[in-house]
Amino acid sequence: MREPLISPAPDGRRYQLARDMDFFGVAVPAGYCFDGASVPRFFWRIVSPYQPYVIRAACGHDYMYENAIWDKSTADDLFRQALEIDGAPRWLIPMMYRAVRLGGRGSYRKQ
Repeated sequence: MREPLISPAPDGRRYQLARDMDFFGVAVPAGYCFDGASVPRFFWRIVSPYQPYVIRAACGHDYMYENAIWDKSTADDLFRQALEIDGAPRWLIPMMYRAVRLGGRGSYRKQ
């Protein structure tokens, strides 16, 4: 999978995709804005929300949540797979996966 090409979003607080991105068969369009991984600031010493191995997973996961693509469980599982493929530390993957399983409940938009 290709690494996403991103730039600062016009609001200065988020990222914007500069080209379309494929996320396990889901087409995330250029121009989509996302905030990186939703990691509480307290934990940024452990994992920054802007680490290269987190960006694609966060972008695809956010897009799937915002657009209710497939279901929450699938979006969370693909987030975990993207972390693995993109080289996140092995000890970090289960923690981030549990975080999206528990913390993402209110964010998934059902249509």
